[in-house]
Amino acid sequence: LTQAGVHHLALEWAAPTDNGSPITAFCLEMEDPDSGYGFRPVYQGEEPYCTCSSLQRATGYNFRLSATNDRGTSSFSHPITHRTLPDVPGQPPGPTLKDRPHCTVLNITWRAPEDDGGSEIHSFLLQLDDEQGGTLAYQGPDTCYLAEGLSPGRTYQCRVCACSEGGQGAWSSLSRFQTPPTIPHPPRALRLLGRPTQTSVTVEWDRPETSGGAAITSYSLEVRRANEGGWQAIGTVADPHIFLDQGPAPLSPPALVHTIEHLLPGEDYELQVTCQNSVGTSRPSTPLSCTMAPGPPDPPTDLEVTYRTASSAQLKWQPSVECGCPATSYMLELSAAGAERQVVCTDSISSHVLRAFRPATSYTVRLKAQSKAGPSDWTPPTLFSTTPSTPAQPLHFSMVSCTHTSLLVGWAVPESNGAPVTGYHIEVNTVSGRMATQKIPVHAMETQQLMENLQPSTKYRLRVQAENAMGQGPFSPYIVASTLHPPPPP
Repeated sequence: LTQAGVHHLALEWAAPTDNGSPITAFCLEMEDPDSGYGFRPVYQGEEPYCTCSSLQRATGYNFRLSATNDRGTSSFSHPITHRTLPDVPGQPPGPTLKDRPHCTVLNITWRAPEDDGGSEIHSFLLQLDDEQGGTLAYQGPDTCYLAEGLSPGRTYQCRVCACSEGGQGAWSSLSRFQTPPTIPHPPRALRLLGRPTQTSVTVEWDRPETSGGAAITSYSLEVRRANEGGWQAIGTVADPHIFLDQGPAPLSPPALVHTIEHLLPGEDYELQVTCQNSVGTSRPSTPLSCTMAPGPPDPPTDLEVTYRTASSAQLKWQPSVECGCPATSYMLELSAAGAERQVVCTDSISSHVLRAFRPATSYTVRLKAQSKAGPSDWTPPTLFSTTPSTPAQPLHFSMVSCTHTSLLVGWAVPESNGAPVTGYHIEVNTVSGRMATQKIPVHAMETQQLMENLQPSTKYRLRVQAENAMGQGPFSPYIVASTLHPPPPP
């Protein structure tokens, strides 16, 4: 046997001893055991070789040979058997799925071809690709393969062929399967863009590693105060670039940017972002911590007047809530009708006593805190009134007229300080001290008083005070007045 094929066998032989007469021909007979016809000639000729064609694949054939010279034909050689080769297996049916597809797994199965090519099929080849390039996914004797680590929402095509002793058979038709989409991966690299202000922070982030096989429709930002419980949704951002991780990788679109507002100054926050597709919401990104810039403190609260007199008042309040920067002082603004506003600063954090008020006067006061980050807003105005007081000293106390036995003095009505004047007292004595001090009551309606039965040519020292329900007010300054000399005797 010099060559065996699927449908042919090539044979050659050596000539036997011719015994003195040259060999003139050879006769090759072949027996197909399956035919039942026995040996039949397939070649007669001078050449010591022959190729038998149109044979059955993977079939054993028996051969015998005789030689002829002019003396006659030899007996046949001892029969020898040679086999044709098996053919490649036939084309198997296209692969199918054994069960429902998973987002990253396909359970692929197939059947052996009906035609094994004349020899046992010992293995199969499975090609699997995502329409971007095929790979040999499996080689072995099984008729199923669990393809894992696939991409969600992606279309895969596969084909299978059988292998036997005859070689590799034809590939099956292509089968296409699609993995279902799933939620996307979390957005990546959430980071600050610039410094936080007192009430806002701008962040940017990169798109997720994979979209889950469905286009990402939006991103959601969440915030919470550091070390506190639940997250609060604060905004949704649409992606201007449709992100779907299929096909050739495009140029990377720019990062997504969003500004979060209405935060509290000086507070520590944690931020995170999720993304959504048609299936659902991704897991959140790695949280980002940030501290807002310090801001002015909140206004003080519960401003009240705890006690008041005719000339002073004590104010108390609850200290301001810090916004990342402590209050360093407080500013009180005081106003009354017809008077200029007064501003008083205090280092006290919760109280202050204001003095030098006018009695029985209505005042409004408001308060704000000061810090290195700026002042707080003013508190709402608080209204209070000082209590009434004794009258002020009478004004312009002076002598109006005099005789040698009397003095007429007068004065202007003093400030009543919130309670009506109920009367006056004039205190009088001599400059020389010879006369005991006398206190003369005067009706409230009077602003003059005639003092009689005085000594002629005498100097008197006088002063006056007013009185009301709160008590006696201060005396006026002393004045000195003299009676006239007596007239000459008749």
